[in-house]
Amino acid sequence: DTENNTFTMAGAITCTGNLTITDGIIDTSGSNHALTVAGGIKNTGTLTANASTIIITGEIAGFAFDQMGTFNAGTSTVQIGDGSTSTVGSSTHFKSNNCHNLIINQHQDAPNGNVLWRAYTGTELTIGGNLTVTRGKFIRNTDTLDLTVTGDVDVASVGQLGREEETGSNSFGSLTINSGGTYVATSGTTTITNETSGGFAIDHDGTFTHNKGKVNITTANTSIDIAGTGNLYDLEINGFVKLVSGNYTIDNNVTIASGHTFTTNNLSTSVTVLGNVNVLGTFWRTDNSGTVTLGGLTINSGGTYNATNGTTIMKGALRNLGGTIS
Repeated sequence: DTENNTFTMAGAITCTGNLTITDGIIDTSGSNHALTVAGGIKNTGTLTANASTIIITGEIAGFAFDQMGTFNAGTSTVQIGDGSTSTVGSSTHFKSNNCHNLIINQHQDAPNGNVLWRAYTGTELTIGGNLTVTRGKFIRNTDTLDLTVTGDVDVASVGQLGREEETGSNSFGSLTINSGGTYVATSGTTTITNETSGGFAIDHDGTFTHNKGKVNITTANTSIDIAGTGNLYDLEINGFVKLVSGNYTIDNNVTIASGHTFTTNNLSTSVTVLGNVNVLGTFWRTDNSGTVTLGGLTINSGGTYNATNGTTIMKGALRNLGGTIS
């Protein structure tokens, strides 16, 4: 319990109880410094993390991390739980407006344990680095809150991000859902702005619950692999986006914005869009031999449908409003 004081870490420290910073400053400067708190962190002073790692394995009054003061995240990592039997149990809270890297790694005996995140002020949590859900569920405490992750989002084999009640917006650098992992999309919009080091805006091998929400991909030039269980619902393309090899279904509509492209990087890929494809940019490629099945197709002025040299199946109306079919 540090009060009216400044404490600078010189190495790794383990706190076996709760850590409360009332008016003082704890500075965990250094890339190799770790602060492990067996209880929780309650902060009404200043916590400066810089490039350190903070591992929290308990809670104070239901909060593993309770930001009531100033949190200077730097390039630090905050980890909730360590995956062992000594970690946070079935449910705890993370309250902050900012973080750099955040890892959710709940109790190994409670893999479905919740970490509910709450905004310290306002309506948004911004993670300036990566979000990794290794174990447990990372969900909103208030369903209308917005979540921004500027780096990669990785949901591991026993992790879950989101729940069906959530309506706020999500913005991720990239989204990876590993086999056994689950992403429950907001019923609002999930925006993807970048890609993984492997070149994927979305790499989906787990479970995707669309919640009738929209996925908007704004990455300039990227691929998506959506081979897991559960389809995207509405898809909006504001970049150059390529589907990898396979046979894929979009459960509702696809919109390709003006100046942008939705295509495939494989000559035999097939795609089914149960709703309408609204083309203001460019859709598909003429040297593809797969089957394109569409609930409807609208080609606007300036838009182009590069028809597959396989089969295009129209389940509904084809409307050419001054566009091009090639």
